Amino acid sequence: DREIVLAVVRRNGLLLAHAADELRADAEVALAAVETHGAALAHAAMALRADRAVVRAAIREDGAAFEFAAEPLRGDREFVLEALRMKSVSNGYTGKRRRRELILAATDALRSDRVFMLQALRSLHDVFVPPNLFVLPQSLREDRDFAFAVAREDGLALVHFAEAIRADREVVLAAVSQCGMALNSA
Repeated sequence: DREIVLAVVRRNGLLLAHAADELRADAEVALAAVETHGAALAHAAMALRADRAVVRAAIREDGAAFEFAAEPLRGDREFVLEALRMKSVSNGYTGKRRRRELILAATDALRSDRVFMLQALRSLHDVFVPPNLFVLPQSLREDRDFAFAVAREDGLALVHFAEAIRADREVVLAAVSQCGMALNSA
């Protein structure tokens, strides 16, 4: 019965997992579930996991819920950047971890996009410190232009790039100009 399921998921969204498929595909039921427990998004029908309003509500409740969003949203640059700015993702120490998790949940194609990754890393506030750089895919660790842009903002980040990048004169100069200690990583 729809009304019973609605009442149940309003108290504990994770119980959406036990609802009938047609109720998991009901936008009102899924929205009620994710508003009480963001991770309930994992149990919503795939169409609703691609619904911006439902996914936003899930992320608002629990920033980690983004990992359950459908691939089209996880690959949508503007949506991911919007999610990175949400309070549930951006507040406090756990916010930093949540932002890294959200970036990791983005599609590989999006994470390989230089412009997106610079924007996403900047959203971490302390930008290129070591825990944040583990989100970089190997393709960007070997990307000279990306490394140059990063080195201009945080020279110490040079250590996280491929050996060939760390030997590149222009990249090293950019890094050292930002922070003299970057020379230790060249």
